[in-house]
Amino acid sequence: MINISKAIYYLLANSSVTGYTGTRIYPIVMPENTPFPMVVYERRTNPEYSKDDAVLKLTTGIITVISDDYTESINLANAVNTALENYNGVVSGIDVKDIMLDSVDEIFANGAYMQKLVYNILSV
Repeated sequence: MINISKAIYYLLANSSVTGYTGTRIYPIVMPENTPFPMVVYERRTNPEYSKDDAVLKLTTGIITVISDDYTESINLANAVNTALENYNGVVSGIDVKDIMLDSVDEIFANGAYMQKLVYNILSV
């Protein structure tokens, strides 16, 4: 579902994540020279079908936390997880049935610590 990005943004922007990032929550790519910390999110969507032909959408939400401080990157990743994991409800006009954490990876590149959180998001 293309609009699921709106739901991801809303949930992150209306949570404790902003205590770390302020408004630095970006889709797909961050602007050049953005100060740390920040969050970048993206999605991949695949339709699924139930037995009664009701269309459900399974979206992979990829949230990358970026900081120049390792501990801060962990704390921010925990704030992201608190905002997203097990959420269900209607947000930004999207009926989200569940958000489940699938995996977490750590990366260090270009002087920054990154925590990459991958979620499975089920919506209608």
